[in-house]
Amino acid sequence: MTLCMRARLFQRLWRLAAAFAVFASPLDVVRYYVLRRRRGLASGRMASFRLRALGGGRVWCRQGTADAQVLWETFHDRFHMPPVPLPEGGVILDLGCNVGFTVAHYAAAFPSVHLVGYELDESNYHMALRNTRDCGARCTVVHAGVWSRAGILAYAGCNHAAFRLIDCKSEEPVAGRTETRTVSRILDEHALVRVDYLKMDIEGAEKEVIAGEDGWLDRIGALKVEIHDPAAFSVIQARLESRGFLCVRDRVHWSCCVAVREVPRCGS
Repeated sequence: MTLCMRARLFQRLWRLAAAFAVFASPLDVVRYYVLRRRRGLASGRMASFRLRALGGGRVWCRQGTADAQVLWETFHDRFHMPPVPLPEGGVILDLGCNVGFTVAHYAAAFPSVHLVGYELDESNYHMALRNTRDCGARCTVVHAGVWSRAGILAYAGCNHAAFRLIDCKSEEPVAGRTETRTVSRILDEHALVRVDYLKMDIEGAEKEVIAGEDGWLDRIGALKVEIHDPAAFSVIQARLESRGFLCVRDRVHWSCCVAVREVPRCGS
């Protein structure tokens, strides 16, 4: 066996062991790998999986979409988890909650936390409702996009890959249109005086939303922002730092900016 073959075998065994740590049973592992192999097929069929992180609770994935990949990124890679401890009865705002895996994970990991999720795509939104239906009254999922102003926004792409926001006048094929809300309006509509942790994955709108913020950052304790345009990292970082955050690039997710509040020095 060559060195390259050994490396591939080791990689496959490592990934299999990791899968057993994610899923609640060997059958779920097998069914998950079957679903991933069918990603290129037509969507429509769905499969459910029991997950250790949810105490054996189930989530649903659609065949022919990126759902299986998102599931792995959520429950194995865990890019979305807060960078700081959360207080009892705290608040998590998930802007861009996709099919609800992240919200379901937050609900299981932080039993006393209030959760609000927003998703721009209607199909993903209905999946998010399904995947969070066991989270109870402390979880709210809303179908709307996030932008620097209220209105109607177009987006392109498909469930095989990430959606992205586009100009409504663009000649590019439109996947859908959605109502948009500002972060300030979202906070006010849900009576959120303070959000302890904000996760933002809003398909390229992050630069516009953060650079043009109207004071809502003062109500946020910590953030993780997925930045889709590498050139926007410095702009977003500068804005966050001007609002009292310490910013670093996430150690695991290269395109994610992590922002936490500066800890006052003793005697200051």
